[in-house]
Amino acid sequence: MSVIAAKIEPTQIKLASDSILVRGWTQEKKTGASAKLCFVNNMHIGAVGKCEESSLLKLFCITHRPERAEENAIVTFMAEFADWKKQRTNEYTLENVYILVIDKKVFQIESFFVAEIDTFTAIGAGQDFALAALYLGHSPKEAVQIACELSIVCEPPIQEYTIER
Repeated sequence: MSVIAAKIEPTQIKLASDSILVRGWTQEKKTGASAKLCFVNNMHIGAVGKCEESSLLKLFCITHRPERAEENAIVTFMAEFADWKKQRTNEYTLENVYILVIDKKVFQIESFFVAEIDTFTAIGAGQDFALAALYLGHSPKEAVQIACELSIVCEPPIQEYTIER
């Protein structure tokens, strides 16, 4: 119940997210909330899915990083996170979808599937709307705004980061 959009440009990486947080049947909208986009241990992380898993990944990342900014190293990193998560929750599965920016590279992660992104991507409930907007040349912020207009589970305010490459 979210949307995060990313666009990779020659000199910048731009990320944007909506701000809806859902607890049961109740929603919250918080400006500056770090539940979806955060910066930890020199990595930008965008997360959609359960806040519990996102929070645990952020906590894990305080003391852990992938060895390299490449797909196999990130798969290994996610397996280490799943092991760490299981010790705390008794759940090994990874349910969320992530965008990870590390060493000026962008990766989309879904469980143990990792793909480097070199143009644009979007994740979450509003991803189809955001992907169409990005394809048509819109910025990640505009793509998230469009998803907020068209998806019943995406809401402003919009949070955004610009990362210099």
